[in-house]
Amino acid sequence: LGGTEGSLLQLRSKVNLDNANDVCTISELVKGIQLDVESFTEVFDTGGASLSGAGNAASLTKADFDVLVSKFPDDWKPLALRGLFYLSFYRFSFDAVPNALDDLRRAVEIGSSESLPKRFLALAYEKAAFQAVGKKEQQTLLYENANRLRVASLKISTQSVEDYAHVGENLLSVGR
Repeated sequence: LGGTEGSLLQLRSKVNLDNANDVCTISELVKGIQLDVESFTEVFDTGGASLSGAGNAASLTKADFDVLVSKFPDDWKPLALRGLFYLSFYRFSFDAVPNALDDLRRAVEIGSSESLPKRFLALAYEKAAFQAVGKKEQQTLLYENANRLRVASLKISTQSVEDYAHVGENLLSVGR
């Protein structure tokens, strides 16, 4: 564990989860991700997490997120967190991105007036485009979806200057 603030918040969220304080668990994880949305994986990278469900005692697992999603079906945050958990494995598993996209799309539907779920879904589209190397039309569509979401996010909250940069990077990636 690197000891970053995001990873420390993840540890606190695991303690909260183990003590059945689910609301604090969600709050700590969202707070950790908001520190640097583009580096969201720090919050999930405890060295023991895996998509298979096994993990060390300090790591959050897919089962943990499944429980949070089932307890708070009308809240976008648990869905977004599970989606980002999946997405944190995008380099290691091609199955991770479709699962992340499903959860993050639902999070955007539930939290349609919120900026953050749109930013998360944009990240997922960008990771999917990264995996679609050699498939120019698919990459273009994925980057366009990411840009649409980043612009929608900026209309709600202009706190993320990074979104402007990502829109430009995505346009360059598809040659526009």
